[in-house]
Amino acid sequence: MLNLIAKDFKLIFAKNGSRSSRILSWIFTLLAGLLFIGLETYIFRSILSKISVYDGAAESFFILFLFIIAVIMIFIGVVTARKAFFSSEDITQLATYPISNAQKVFSKLFFLLITMYLFNLVFEMPLFIAYGSYFHKMVIYFYMSLYYPLLILVFELGFSLMLVYPFKLLLDFLKKHFFIQLAVCLLVSFAGAFAYSYVLNIFIDLVSDNQLSSLFTTENVDLVKRIADNLIPVNFLIKAIVEYDIGMVFPYVGISSGVFLIGLALIVYFYSYFLTYSLSNNAAIKEHKYKKRPVRYALIKKELILLFRDSNYLFSFTSLLFVEPLLTYLVLKAVNVIFSSGNIAYYVAVVPNLLPLADVLLMMLFGTIVSSGASNYLTSEKKNIRFIKSVPVSPLEQLAIKVLLPLGLSSFFMLLSWIVLKGCDVVSWTTFAFGGLFSILLIALTSLISLFEE
Repeated sequence: MLNLIAKDFKLIFAKNGSRSSRILSWIFTLLAGLLFIGLETYIFRSILSKISVYDGAAESFFILFLFIIAVIMIFIGVVTARKAFFSSEDITQLATYPISNAQKVFSKLFFLLITMYLFNLVFEMPLFIAYGSYFHKMVIYFYMSLYYPLLILVFELGFSLMLVYPFKLLLDFLKKHFFIQLAVCLLVSFAGAFAYSYVLNIFIDLVSDNQLSSLFTTENVDLVKRIADNLIPVNFLIKAIVEYDIGMVFPYVGISSGVFLIGLALIVYFYSYFLTYSLSNNAAIKEHKYKKRPVRYALIKKELILLFRDSNYLFSFTSLLFVEPLLTYLVLKAVNVIFSSGNIAYYVAVVPNLLPLADVLLMMLFGTIVSSGASNYLTSEKKNIRFIKSVPVSPLEQLAIKVLLPLGLSSFFMLLSWIVLKGCDVVSWTTFAFGGLFSILLIALTSLISLFEE
């Protein structure tokens, strides 16, 4: 059983590619997680200080924040469960071992329980600590709050299991329709960027001592209170913890248990069906008629297909390229406002060129992180790597094609990002010139290092 769980951890969290790209990926993941925790805690604490005059408003905003995190956790659970239950490679590997379907399902459920509980603990406990410390709650509050990540997990996991197979069917459909897949991918990326900008604007207003009077009006606070009263089942648990009303736990247990049992029944059925289908599917491969093209043309086309049709590259590289100019503009504009407000402005004035240096470093970090999404030059080939020597093109030229295409795209969109920053007067001409040059040079250097390590 432990071996099965360890295999699932490797399946979900193992990073492909060179060592440098894996390190950059983990650094980006860690920084994104810390940024999310810091933002949510700071914004929540600041909101509490502004709405505490309204009766019951703090608890309603607390419920709203935790409900948003629960929705995010359900999405994470759906994505993780799809990889854990419906990986063809995983099913093929397990088919050679005398392991029952019940053991496979149980090990994957236990893996999901562990990972989602840890995510809950990391993202939700800071809010409980911030709420309890602000209102000087008793020890019993902090003790009861320790059970929240585990209790809400039952509902989140059950809902994730209910949605995972429809989500798999949706992805299978998108993989067969390139333009729809690309459009959906870009739509999700830009929607995430705009949502991030909205949260970032709130953060900027809080940092710059703006009272947000247009946001925390009596009408808006009353609206949040009405919404929070209907955010089932999070509101049941929060009322039990904050108001010490243990009776509210029972309706939550009833709802979450029902959702979990339905999700469990569905995942057992669909996993068994998918297992049988994958092992018995011997459908003939459809033959295609191909036009004769030069070998170099075919190699370039193959790389473009990898970048724009492979679902892994679409979300880790291609979509980030298109959203990079907008995202870098939002982040650097926010950083400039923060560095020019409050006590931080004093240190910026004391240290010459601190703000331009921070802008350049952030852009260099953005560029290397985005370009690292396509730095799996050899591992992306998988079993096709053995055909490199059989192609009538030198291996050096093949590697040049593999490196120059993503490098060219990364450099182009990085330059476009700098043009947007200069056009919107976020950076000066000097920062634009030196920052753009250093960013592109660093992208090229990290690409060569990734290729060398592979």
